[in-house]
Amino acid sequence: MVNLSTHDLVFISRLLEASVFAARSEAQPVLKRMVSANISSESEIFASPQKFIVREIASRDKKAKPFRVAFIGLTETDPAPPVGFKVADPIEAARMIVPEARKKADFVIALAKVKTEAAIRLAREVAGIDALVASNNQVNDTPFTPPLKIRGTLIAFTPLETRMLGELRIYRDKKDKFSARSRFITLDPGVPEDAEARELAVATERAGTDSRKDARAFLDDWLTRVQVNKRATTGKGQLPGGFVSSTSCAACHAAHYIQWVNTRHYRSMDSVMLKATEFDQSCIACHGSVTEKQGDVPKFAAVECEQCHGPGAEHAANPVKGYGRINDLKPVCSSCHTTKTSPAFDAPAAWMKIRH
Repeated sequence: MVNLSTHDLVFISRLLEASVFAARSEAQPVLKRMVSANISSESEIFASPQKFIVREIASRDKKAKPFRVAFIGLTETDPAPPVGFKVADPIEAARMIVPEARKKADFVIALAKVKTEAAIRLAREVAGIDALVASNNQVNDTPFTPPLKIRGTLIAFTPLETRMLGELRIYRDKKDKFSARSRFITLDPGVPEDAEARELAVATERAGTDSRKDARAFLDDWLTRVQVNKRATTGKGQLPGGFVSSTSCAACHAAHYIQWVNTRHYRSMDSVMLKATEFDQSCIACHGSVTEKQGDVPKFAAVECEQCHGPGAEHAANPVKGYGRINDLKPVCSSCHTTKTSPAFDAPAAWMKIRH
């Protein structure tokens, strides 16, 4: 089973598009094994992951009947999910889902991407979880935390950086009562590397390095062309699409221009420049911009006046009142400040910082 966390959702949300999810699941069976009791879709565009999955497992004793194991997925609420999804509190979600899974299974396992404190609360406050496999990477990079048992729930923490192989063993006694034990095998030099897995890891690292190099080259080239266009718009110059840049606006709106250069909109590319190893070309859509219908032509290396107010060439040529008036801030701001990029964004409060 695969526990879908909010960290994963950022990367695979597109795989959950409802219109093609069934077909994708046939081609990529791992999608059928994804579980999350507290992630759900709040849009018709996406499918919600399964809250739990029950698997029937044959007993070693051929005379004994098979037993059923339920796998429940739980995740922390941070980071915020992409637009179209919502994440409920994992403990509240477990209170609702565990009893339902308990009715359909002999043994319930919760896979939880949560902090240690939350894992302990789950064991204490949610009855019916037999085993809880929890991440433990926030405790000062502790390589190994021994398992513990709380109110009948065995909590097994995942070791740091896969330095150990964990195994959860389920036992059934003569009265059909189930119990669990965990054990860990240290992956030291005595355990040889898997050649195929190593090749995949090397290829993945190489692809990541190449991607970062390509992205950095794109950014450097983009910034160079922005400066060329900026010089071209000095005076009566104009960019494709009817843009003239904020320096042209400053001729009549000097006070607004000075206010703008003292906001984070003016410095929006700074944070992109600092992320040399993380830069993604999609960042430019908000931190800078390109001319409409000409995606390869740079427009601004900041969030300039026309990014919110629209192309200003006609207004610059005939400066009459009414140009660029914004009656509703929310749709303008939310084009960049989405729940994914700015989960705590407050449009009215932000407006007070840039009001003009």
